Amino acid sequence: MELLARVDRDQQAREALGPAPGAEEWARVTAVDADNTRWIMAVIDEREWPGRSMVGEDGATAAWLLVQHAPLEEQMRALPSLVMAVARGEAAFRDLAWLLDRVRMRLQIPQIFGSQFTRDKADDPWELYRMEQPEAAVDALRAAIGVGPVEATRRILKPDA
Repeated sequence: MELLARVDRDQQAREALGPAPGAEEWARVTAVDADNTRWIMAVIDEREWPGRSMVGEDGATAAWLLVQHAPLEEQMRALPSLVMAVARGEAAFRDLAWLLDRVRMRLQIPQIFGSQFTRDKADDPWELYRMEQPEAAVDALRAAIGVGPVEATRRILKPDA
């Protein structure tokens, strides 16, 4: 399936970055992202969000990952289609929550679900991007959509902390 093959290329490009990627490595990631963005946006424009009944659970999640790595304008353009897919049971609410948080972060608005961590440089520690509510309230939202607490993600990103 094309969606899964594109996610494989996306992940391979990111895994090849290493701890201190240079311009050449980032150029490969950027090229993969640009190609994937053109492709997934054409699919969304033509058929709406590629949901579970069309591409299966893995495919619907793969569509989210491609949009997650798209430019902000394309993420914003895809959001209504993902909202409708979630409402029809064709996509996971978690995917919508994570994309919404990503868009809000990129717009410099506090996130809702605590999914986005940032760092200034590759050797800086990951820090939770600012949230609209206290972490305890966010953890309750996350639990409601079947996701563990923010601290669990923090431990993955900062295992020595």
